[in-house]
Amino acid sequence: MKVFSWIKRPSIILGIILFFLSSLGGLLFLKKDSSFHPITEYHLLSSIKEINQSEVDEVMKGYLGYSFWKVDLNKIRSELIKLDWIYTAKVKRQWPGRLLISIQEQKPVVLWGESALLNRFGDVFYPKDIQLFQHLVTLHGSQQNSRELLEKLSKLQEQFLVLNWNIKRLTEQVDGVWKIEFVQAPTVLLGQKYWKDKLNRFIVVYPLMSSEIRKTAQQIDLRYSNGLVIKKKSNENSVEVLNNMSLS
Repeated sequence: MKVFSWIKRPSIILGIILFFLSSLGGLLFLKKDSSFHPITEYHLLSSIKEINQSEVDEVMKGYLGYSFWKVDLNKIRSELIKLDWIYTAKVKRQWPGRLLISIQEQKPVVLWGESALLNRFGDVFYPKDIQLFQHLVTLHGSQQNSRELLEKLSKLQEQFLVLNWNIKRLTEQVDGVWKIEFVQAPTVLLGQKYWKDKLNRFIVVYPLMSSEIRKTAQQIDLRYSNGLVIKKKSNENSVEVLNNMSLS
């Protein structure tokens, strides 16, 4: 077989290898050089409902012209999450000069106090305007207990549905007592100790109470181990003590 003469010359082969390596290095340099690849646009992949598009635009426009490879994606993500209604944000590069933005909106499930909302994970967030969400159940308590209180609301509401009572406000007081207010039912006070047993007994007993007691009850205190105390509507100082969950 005929062999080309230039293959027998090591210097030529070495020169060809060096040429390819230098070419590859040049391509890598161009790829990383910001002057050749600035960010020219961004694209929002997610559909949005509550989020203000102009606020997202304001954040992203500040990064146009940045180096495609050197721009800090974590910084962009942090700025986006600070905006109203943004729960999570993801930022990705798309060659040669585009950023792709994916956003997950906050989804409120209850009001938190007078000026905040709570998402389904129990995280508190503070939109500028919550007027459209005044119909939601309200929770009050320590913010560090927001997740536990949301779980408690779910469990309590499930229990009270047996009586067709719908909770409109649940407050965890400083002494740990739960104050439960309903759409159309007496307010209930419930301590945390043995609360399930006390509540279960009450739910069984309440329908068997006299209609007069049920009609005049303004507040029902279930904190007692052997009974309950009912505060009547007609007179703030009038109370009825039912020992051992008396039915009459």
